[in-house]
Amino acid sequence: MKNSVIGTRTVISHIVLYNIGEELSCYVHGLTATKNTGSSKYVTCQLQTENQMIKATCFSPDKIAPLRNAMNDKSPVKIKKFEYNDKFKNIVIKNNTTVSLSQEPLPFKPLDSLETHMVTIESLKMTSPQQLVNLKATVKGLSGSKAVKVERGNLTKSTATLCRPNRAHKSCFLGGMGGLCSK
Repeated sequence: MKNSVIGTRTVISHIVLYNIGEELSCYVHGLTATKNTGSSKYVTCQLQTENQMIKATCFSPDKIAPLRNAMNDKSPVKIKKFEYNDKFKNIVIKNNTTVSLSQEPLPFKPLDSLETHMVTIESLKMTSPQQLVNLKATVKGLSGSKAVKVERGNLTKSTATLCRPNRAHKSCFLGGMGGLCSK
């Protein structure tokens, strides 16, 4: 199903999904360097709304500078004519999308840093690649470190079971993370 509904929101388990035609007021965090997938170039970032952090992918070179300036200045922006991708659960910024500085202050403050924004294991799926996060869990069942050969050399690998009150997740740590986990 395509997002052709204009100006509506759907709330599913406390996550607000936006549709085409709606205006989004937010702060920009974690804008990545330009990535190339052969036929298209894009950047990703996190958009901080009053109620959530949501991934965004920008395919428009003209929108990168306003997003980067807003992120660096911690200025709020308004984004119009965006699309919401149901498959990847992110905002899509294209050439026809409007990104402008918000003239009014937002009713919430920007996070100081995404690195200090605590996420839950469930909300990790809402993060962008290369985004730094803090995760609070109890480590149970830590494996020993072992060397793993990769294309550019060797990495240290450790696995651990991360536990929260009702769930456990097996996680793999590579490189410096494996050494930190075993200390």
